[in-house]
Amino acid sequence: MSESGKTSNPLILGCMGLGGPWEAEGFGEAELARADGAVRAALDSGIDSFDHADIYSRGKSEAVFGALLARDPGLRGRIFLQTKCGIRPAGSSSWKGWTSSPKLKSTAPKSTAMPRDPDRYDFSRAWIMAAAEASLARLRTDRLDRLILHRPDPLMEVDEVLEAFTRLHEAGKVRGFGVSNFPASALSLMATELEEAGFGIQCDQVELSLLHHDLVEATLMAGQRPWAPSPWRGEFDSAGSGASPLGAGSIDLVPFCLEAGIELQAWGALAQGRLSGLPLPAEAPQALAGTAALVAELAAERGVGPEAVVLAWLLRLPWAFRPVIGTTDPARIASAAAAATVRLSREEWYALYEAARGAPIP
Repeated sequence: MSESGKTSNPLILGCMGLGGPWEAEGFGEAELARADGAVRAALDSGIDSFDHADIYSRGKSEAVFGALLARDPGLRGRIFLQTKCGIRPAGSSSWKGWTSSPKLKSTAPKSTAMPRDPDRYDFSRAWIMAAAEASLARLRTDRLDRLILHRPDPLMEVDEVLEAFTRLHEAGKVRGFGVSNFPASALSLMATELEEAGFGIQCDQVELSLLHHDLVEATLMAGQRPWAPSPWRGEFDSAGSGASPLGAGSIDLVPFCLEAGIELQAWGALAQGRLSGLPLPAEAPQALAGTAALVAELAAERGVGPEAVVLAWLLRLPWAFRPVIGTTDPARIASAAAAATVRLSREEWYALYEAARGAPIP
């Protein structure tokens, strides 16, 4: 949605692919042109919500987007801008490519300070505020429509999160807050305490696609006996494929969010292109190729691209999921946007689901 709160398409453009290679220290005109093409294609298709994270391409995704905002001052008011913070990869404190990265001073005595910079999550008040300021600098804007905590931090203290949110909100720098990859248990605890203080959690962004369908599977299998066949996640990777256990909290997440009025967003919604034209290796599971073939068949019948059918499967769920798409290809963005015009029949939805899970439903 735009800053006005209106949107003409439920999709969100994920900006992880902007800014060039992760290992590069900067970006140039080629990266700017690619970012501009993706943003314009999204807006032309009615997509006006854009999703970032401070770690994407080591900050360059935000920085190249900020360059576009600087070139077109009228663009900011036409879009809804959200970014995420809280993941601190190993070595990130010394990243040269993380433009305007936050610098936090250690409070430990010099004699006991440890020169460690491991992979970690950080929901401390100091880091949330510093990360938000850094994102604002890279994006070249004075406000974020939403700041999202990227992954659950086992060391999270809600009081610290609340203090950071309060300061950022009162300063007019962040208008709303959300979370990503939170199970119902962590979300429930946090949402209750924040709501009592006047802050509502606006969204939870989790992985969901026709291939990664754990949330759907959790609903389907909730009343099944332990010996019921395990679902095949349907994803191909170098380690092979097979059954994958349901994530903790999967069964309770959707009803909790619906009751609390928390928007559900689906990252990985296009399944990395595996069902919409990405060449599959010979050793890919047969079910994956079969699902891709069915997607192509349904797309041809409707005169749309395969991306539209893959996303229409998500949009058919009565859970009001907003798919986050990660492609930067203008043609694929336009194809994906057409999902809003496609409504699958119940029979088509189940046919796709059964093909993707690689086994009949119980």
